[in-house]
Amino acid sequence: MSNYRALVLATLALAFVVVVVGAYVRLSDAGLGCPDWPLCYGQPVPAQMPDDLAHAKAWKEMGHRYLAAALGLLLLFVFFMSLRKRQSRSLAAALVLLVVFQATLGMWTVTMLLKPAIVTAHLLGGMAMLALLVWLALQQFDFVGDPRTRAVRLSALLGLVAGVVQIALGGWVSANYAAAACPDLPGCMGQALPPMDFANAFHV
Repeated sequence: MSNYRALVLATLALAFVVVVVGAYVRLSDAGLGCPDWPLCYGQPVPAQMPDDLAHAKAWKEMGHRYLAAALGLLLLFVFFMSLRKRQSRSLAAALVLLVVFQATLGMWTVTMLLKPAIVTAHLLGGMAMLALLVWLALQQFDFVGDPRTRAVRLSALLGLVAGVVQIALGGWVSANYAAAACPDLPGCMGQALPPMDFANAFHV
């Protein structure tokens, strides 16, 4: 295995870890464990706090930030190696730009106090980065083309669009703490179509 291929695969693996840890930080209500950015209460590592729960949340948040920073460094290495090898340069450049954008969204997530639009955009950015890294990783292997795949391209595209919409809606529900609005399944409060307020459902 070439060094470049190994680097791309390692970066993909770390990106997956960052996404999972980010979800864990969100679900454990630790997104504001550190109220400032990029430090935590002005320190590079969380200082001891009287409240053990707050201290644990601060470590979760900073752990996610350090993993994201490591991912950014790996993406820079991927970019420079892609320039050197003259391979997938545009895709590698797009990933570097995306990680910078993600860092900005990460900062805004904290400074804007978990504003739903920012949280959802941060989620979608992370998923986009993971998808682009999968694409880049697949380019490191030789595949034999099969004409039969053309028949499923439309279905695959529709599935991709549906998946993105579902992820976005799931992120929006989570960011607005609306997961318990319907306590039953598959209906909602005993109704198939309960009264809904779409005018305010997507208020940013």
